[in-house]
Amino acid sequence: MRKLLLLLGAVLLISLFSNVVSQADMVMMQQYFTVSSTDSSKDTGDEVCISMGRICVGYTDTSSRTCQSVHPDAAVTTSTSGDLSGVYCDGSPQTGICATKTNTCHTCPECTNTVDCSTPIGNLYREMYVECSSQIINPPQQDFFSMIAEFISNLLESLFSGGFIAQTNVIQQTQTIQIGPYPDRWACDFYQIPFPGVNKKMVSCPYETPGAAINDAANAYCRTAMASPWAEAEMCNEQGVIVCTHPCETAPAHIIPSRCAFDIDRPRGNQAAPLNWCPPKETPSYPSGEGRPDNCFDTAYQAHRGYNENQALWDGYMADTDGVCQSEYGRGAPSPCAHIVQLSTSGNPYYLCWYNNP
Repeated sequence: MRKLLLLLGAVLLISLFSNVVSQADMVMMQQYFTVSSTDSSKDTGDEVCISMGRICVGYTDTSSRTCQSVHPDAAVTTSTSGDLSGVYCDGSPQTGICATKTNTCHTCPECTNTVDCSTPIGNLYREMYVECSSQIINPPQQDFFSMIAEFISNLLESLFSGGFIAQTNVIQQTQTIQIGPYPDRWACDFYQIPFPGVNKKMVSCPYETPGAAINDAANAYCRTAMASPWAEAEMCNEQGVIVCTHPCETAPAHIIPSRCAFDIDRPRGNQAAPLNWCPPKETPSYPSGEGRPDNCFDTAYQAHRGYNENQALWDGYMADTDGVCQSEYGRGAPSPCAHIVQLSTSGNPYYLCWYNNP
């Protein structure tokens, strides 16, 4: 028995120090944490903040200060392309403004933020710096000796009460839940241990709060998790499953992301694609006409994200040109353009191009 306890203590010690190392490799400047395109487990704000036991607030540092603190030898540039938040560029494989910049901290004071907490930054920037909330999702780490005492206590209790078996049953139940179909909607699923007082308790489902308005708390959670006011909770049940859905069509349009927000307990994969019941759409081909570049279709620039923050600038572009078009996703920057702005949806960059007719 003594050897067993010594072995368990050694395992816990290794686990404790491994956790300290994994926390330390995440650079934090005041309230900001590094989101890196080179690490697929930390290339969204949600992933980074969740790994710290916090909630993603967004990319709120509009200066280069955080970037320069992380990369003191980097060049500093400013232009009218990029994101309002300060970013770090280091050449390919990033495209857009970062394609030709190496070891550079870049800002765009006239831009808007095109990246949200769930957006993978791989196609856009080498690094960004996200603000995580001060709200702790998980309780603080216990000291080492408390962890050993609690583990031994739980082990002894489970041997005599069947506690481990009960916990395994909960996990198995969450993996067999039927999700959908939800016609004309897409969905992301999230998983919690649905009992108060445990580490992963994200929202109180209706069964825990008799008399409360059905799904109010779950709806609020879904709107945060999906970063959209149209998100709703279709399921919030006793097995710990929260299913958030979103309409296929909204005005303004909300692009379906390539991946759901990170959830380490999601059986389909912690960054699985959304479940999609939206009708298929055809991708039109737009030939060049007049002065409009190839693979660029006319659009209402006022409907794009960023117009409210850049109204005077974009209206000025329109006053000086004959038309504006939006590039096809994945086709690169259109040319020639009198003025061009890079935007993105769900990590996919695209461009608005103001052009002149011949």
